[in-house]
Amino acid sequence: MGNLQEEAMDFIDEVRTLSTRFRHAAEHLETEEATKNALVLPFLQAMGYSIFDPTELVPEYTADVGTKKGEKVDYAVMRDGQPTILIECKKFGADLDDTQISQLVRYFHVSQAHFGILTDGVVYRFFTDIDQPNVMDTKPFLEFNFMDYSDPDVEELKRFTKSEFNQDAAMDAARELKFSSEIKRVLARELANPSIEFTRYIMSKFYEGNRRRAVVQKFQPIVKEAFAGFINDRIDARLKIALDSIEDQPTQPTTESSEAPEGEEAALTDNEQEALNIIKAIVGNMVDAWRIELRPTTLYTSVVLHDDDEATDDYGRVVFRLRVRSDNMRMDVRGEPPVALENLDGLYSNSAWIRDAFAKLIDPVASNVQ
Repeated sequence: MGNLQEEAMDFIDEVRTLSTRFRHAAEHLETEEATKNALVLPFLQAMGYSIFDPTELVPEYTADVGTKKGEKVDYAVMRDGQPTILIECKKFGADLDDTQISQLVRYFHVSQAHFGILTDGVVYRFFTDIDQPNVMDTKPFLEFNFMDYSDPDVEELKRFTKSEFNQDAAMDAARELKFSSEIKRVLARELANPSIEFTRYIMSKFYEGNRRRAVVQKFQPIVKEAFAGFINDRIDARLKIALDSIEDQPTQPTTESSEAPEGEEAALTDNEQEALNIIKAIVGNMVDAWRIELRPTTLYTSVVLHDDDEATDDYGRVVFRLRVRSDNMRMDVRGEPPVALENLDGLYSNSAWIRDAFAKLIDPVASNVQ
């Protein structure tokens, strides 16, 4: 288990190293060939493929497609003598939305490959054939941007490394990513401007009158406002719990201890203060709010739980570590895989993880009060 965690962290570190290199190199690239050499090949190496072994990676992969002879796709990742991933490269900065990918589509159709990648060296768009077998989808199921990514993005990318790649598992993951992305887009669109169909469905849950189009149109702005109000109410309720707990919190002792975290002490940022409020709201019925403290350093921030005796001048015990000072937000317990956070709202969606971390430190009676 420990080796798997180390391998996961090694790959994340590899991606971060590439990201830094790509930021410095990208601005100097003016041709497609320069993009391949400076960005694409290092990417494939980091994914575990031997770029000089033609049994693993074939540049300028050729296949006859219908009446077209000798057309090439930039790279083909090979396994057992057959292409598994086809890669079409464009010059760094090319608009991939406007890029013609008909060549990649044609090869996809006649080869045994089930995955295609369109890239400018920094942005990698992954395609497969979910909609129709052997016909490449028009929309990617995954986009990885070395200039803007999250830890979950890295985990999805890791599926396509040489050591991890399994075609069936990757196809299952691709379907899930594609459908969940589509569902999110539909929900976002409906919340912004409820359609007739969506509004009529909502009405069917409470309105017994006639639901002809003219009536439904009158309900559209009501549904939109109701959804906005619902979301705001949920946020306000969470904030109220957090603010109420802060009002009851006494001043905390700050005595020195050998358990002090590494790194120089630092002041709480706005993000960290908001995170502290959210954490207190999540575990408010497990422990008193005054027992919870954020102890920031220049390296990371510790979530600390103090003893339940206010008279005790304790330094507290670290529940978990939190990083919210950068774009790559996450939280972790030593020896366990980190939990990525897209934003501070991710604390709410990972509330079970947070509550479990606290439960491991408090007494059994308190941990059952949920």
